[in-house]
Amino acid sequence: PARTLGLLSSFSEDVRSRGQRPGARILNFERARPTAQEAMSLALSPSDLVYRLRRVRTADGEPLAVEDSTLPAALVGPLSEADVHDASLYALLAGRGLSPARAIRHLRAVNADLTLAPLLNVTVGAALLTTDRVSWLDGGRPIEYARAHYRGDRYDFVMELQGGA
Repeated sequence: PARTLGLLSSFSEDVRSRGQRPGARILNFERARPTAQEAMSLALSPSDLVYRLRRVRTADGEPLAVEDSTLPAALVGPLSEADVHDASLYALLAGRGLSPARAIRHLRAVNADLTLAPLLNVTVGAALLTTDRVSWLDGGRPIEYARAHYRGDRYDFVMELQGGA
């Protein structure tokens, strides 16, 4: 499936738009102190708490991506593993009045390592597309830091570029 980079949509919306059924399998869910990268990306202090979630994202049951998401606990409110079991994080956030208004996404090519390869059902060294994304609320507060590793043989990105006015 191709992914339009200019629109801020969830993995679930993206997969549904292609006539496939999105899914998620939780690998890890925790409430913890942020890493240095998470604290910087989410404008948090080292003593704040975050929810950290790692999931395998699927389309019609086939693994497409390994997604790591970090949310500021104080902003999101109480969150349990059941809340994120097979759900779109963006839909969950929208339900709490926390819809991301904008995001910056960094896209690069990487190779599958010994951890990612079995999760994505690819060989070690297979081409992956990795994105790092920070999403902000309308008022400018960061709401999510996410890193996703997509199967290079099953997923691609399309960009729409416009000239300045």
